[in-house]
Amino acid sequence: CISYDPIGRPGVSNLLTLMACMDESQRSEEQIATESEKLSMRDFKEEAAKTIVKGIAGIKSKYDYYMDDNQKQLLRDVAAIGNEKARRHAEETMVQVRRLVGIDPV
Repeated sequence: CISYDPIGRPGVSNLLTLMACMDESQRSEEQIATESEKLSMRDFKEEAAKTIVKGIAGIKSKYDYYMDDNQKQLLRDVAAIGNEKARRHAEETMVQVRRLVGIDPV
């Protein structure tokens, strides 16, 4: 019997959590457990493996897309924009800090 019980059945519960994270229908651990309660442990583990592999495949395809040579400039551009935003925010924060501690800005 498949059930979600993190204390009593941590291994099964861990698989249910992984399945819930990868589930296209966004079912909870409890929902998946209820739908799987009549499965044998072997069948449940096979279903868990299929769900997890399918979920990871989506992540892998996005990774491959962004790591493609044609997309590397996009990543550099996004990083540069983030860097600039962080720098501006840090400068504003340091102006406030200097004013609060009585240090004149240079």
